[in-house]
Amino acid sequence: MKSLKLEIELTYDDEAMYVDDKEGREWFLNDVLMKPQDLTLFSNEIGDFIGGVNLVQIIDGHEEFSQLKSGSIDDD
Repeated sequence: MKSLKLEIELTYDDEAMYVDDKEGREWFLNDVLMKPQDLTLFSNEIGDFIGGVNLVQIIDGHEEFSQLKSGSIDDD
């Protein structure tokens, strides 16, 4: 297996991902985005999964994630 480092912009439904409160944002960040190999990249072009995605850094999150970024990602 080979790895590529990508810079992507994630567009998501914040209401569906429960990020309207601190607990919801922590769940989304820690349990959805941060779990190794639980996050995957899918291509509609080939109709299959390309591979697992590991979150390394949130570069430009909206203000609601500002407090969680340093406390959640850097503690690992």
